[in-house]
Amino acid sequence: MDKILSVGIDIGTSTTQVIFSEITLENMASGFTVPRINIIDKKVIYKSKIHFTPLISQTKIDSNKIKKILKSEYKKAQI
Repeated sequence: MDKILSVGIDIGTSTTQVIFSEITLENMASGFTVPRINIIDKKVIYKSKIHFTPLISQTKIDSNKIKKILKSEYKKAQI
């Protein structure tokens, strides 16, 4: 079994949110075949508050402010 950290970043036209999850994987295949990976467990370890997506205009997202939100949420999650 292996554990991986998954980061879900949802940047929408009105809101932005970050979720960190720990996913446990298991190779269900024998040693002589192509790997067959199954997710056997998943656990949300941090879920940010919902932020309003910072916009420059009606059609452009402010990438600098998104970067600040992401850095802040990584820090809060201690990742």
